[in-house]
Amino acid sequence: MSAAPSTVAQPKAKGSIRLGTFVGFLLLLLLGFIPILGAVIAGLVAGLIARGVGRGAVAGFLAGIAGAVALIVLLSIGGAALGAFFGQAGLGAIIGG
Repeated sequence: MSAAPSTVAQPKAKGSIRLGTFVGFLLLLLLGFIPILGAVIAGLVAGLIARGVGRGAVAGFLAGIAGAVALIVLLSIGGAALGAFFGQAGLGAIIGG
């Protein structure tokens, strides 16, 4: 005799804000070059992973902040390295030196 399937609704599993933030951050790094759509897609995926309006908003916000900080650091270090390279090559006037 087989048991009848249960009609009791199972509680929804909560998502992870940390995982949503991490995945949103990675997507922002990969799709960030697309002006608006990249950030929207990254935020949407972060929200879907976090499950819930409030949790999704927090995950998307944190992913955006982390992506902006990473971009600032990358551009400042890359810009300094590029300026030093052009300075050594005698081409400092090209970038305002």
